[in-house]
Amino acid sequence: MRALLLLSLLATTPAVAARVYINDVRADALRDMELSGVDVRFDERGDIYIIAPNYNIEVVGGPAEDAGDGGTGEAVASGTWWLVTQDNASSGHEIEVYVGDALVKTIRSGGAQVIMDLGPYLVRGENRIAFVSKGGEVGGGLLQVYVGQASNEGGTLNMATPQIDYKRRSTDSERELSDFVLVVD
Repeated sequence: MRALLLLSLLATTPAVAARVYINDVRADALRDMELSGVDVRFDERGDIYIIAPNYNIEVVGGPAEDAGDGGTGEAVASGTWWLVTQDNASSGHEIEVYVGDALVKTIRSGGAQVIMDLGPYLVRGENRIAFVSKGGEVGGGLLQVYVGQASNEGGTLNMATPQIDYKRRSTDSERELSDFVLVVD
């Protein structure tokens, strides 16, 4: 059975390399590592998602080269651009957040509030930000995702006016792709 599976995988290997995500963090660069006690899922594009509850994966630096469609390639400083969620008792939502072609976060209803530094993923100029809602049986209140410039002052994040305010309601059950262009000076 193993030989048949391996042969089947080799016969259908796509020309484009799959991306690897561990706990929703892109981890293509990892080498010579063995993980145990994990679950693995392949999406429709062939990307590999590893759910590893006993591991903490952190991006240092970040994949800024994947960020924009019209950026200069010059990275943005950490701690200036943020993604923040506000969940008003929603249920059933699953939203993938992309910067350029890179999946940077999956947000699920009922999870802890997300406060994520997007600086490592952005470049100066235009950056494509996409929200892919997976739909499903949704209910409850409003789930909002904000993207904008903010300052971190003594552990408090201050975002005056978000540049992007993405909303999902209990009536929004269909799959949806929402694209935005974020211009970073």
